[in-house]
Amino acid sequence: MRKTITAQNLRKTNILAGFLHLGQMIAVLAISNDFSLPITATYMSGPPGSSFASPVVLFKTPIGLTVAIFLGLSALAHFIVASPKFFPRYSAGLLEKRNYFRWVEYAISSSVMIVLIAQITGVTEIAAIISLFGVNA
Repeated sequence: MRKTITAQNLRKTNILAGFLHLGQMIAVLAISNDFSLPITATYMSGPPGSSFASPVVLFKTPIGLTVAIFLGLSALAHFIVASPKFFPRYSAGLLEKRNYFRWVEYAISSSVMIVLIAQITGVTEIAAIISLFGVNA
């Protein structure tokens, strides 16, 4: 026996998923520490063809906060599609087998996660980080 998915059930599910992601975001913020990874830039030390200076740390990315942002973006997306303003458009798109809201959210949140994964594996150069975010989005 199959349960029919109704618009109202879908809306409730999105609200529930939004609160679950929001809860995860709060939990990650509560248990995270100050661990961060650097974002660096490398500049030339002289005229073209000369060597490069040592990399300069531009800023550090706090890992816990970045994971929380990823979860927060997901929560926000669920709340947006469940809102009275956007739910009719969202459900009409689903009836046509299109989910534009999902692709917009994925473009942003997956880019945040790809950058985080790259940093964890040792990528620190700002040009590479920006490029990864842009290519993924």
